Amino acid sequence: LLIASLGWVFDIFEGQIFVASMNDAMPDLLGTLRNDPSVRAWNDVAFGSFLLGGALGGVVFGVVSDRIGRSKTMIITILFYSMFTCFSAFAQAPWQMVALRFLVAMGVGGEWAVASAMVAEVMPKRSRPVMSSIFHASSVFGSLLAAATIALLIGNEQLNASLAARGIDGWRVGFAIGALP
Repeated sequence: LLIASLGWVFDIFEGQIFVASMNDAMPDLLGTLRNDPSVRAWNDVAFGSFLLGGALGGVVFGVVSDRIGRSKTMIITILFYSMFTCFSAFAQAPWQMVALRFLVAMGVGGEWAVASAMVAEVMPKRSRPVMSSIFHASSVFGSLLAAATIALLIGNEQLNASLAARGIDGWRVGFAIGALP
């Protein structure tokens, strides 16, 4: 339950880190201002890509988990979404961010599908509803973690100025932190 819940927390973190930083990331990638209509258009494409990747990842990694086991697949999916979130820190163009969001979501969708099935399968029948509730409720911490990370990296003017002086965008650091899981 703990590993599945932590995986789910970081799933949500990986998904929400873009939401929390998109108003800084996409204009930077486009070389334009936040209010440029192309920023919203690319952000919408990135969201759509993420949704498609999550659906595909749930199916693909669900099949994989039936073949090689839930634990091994959960490890693979966590590595998958962590690696591609970290790679997002190095995106140089909007299409790269869109492609990476798709790949992140494949891991996220796969991890959720595998972890939720694992919790349902391994918990004793009498405690299964409570354990499933704990697992699903843990996702809130991923949103909080992403919001806090971006607030610290982008919302903190002193830290942001320090990063900028070194030629580092705060939103990129947020994505690089995605490698931690």
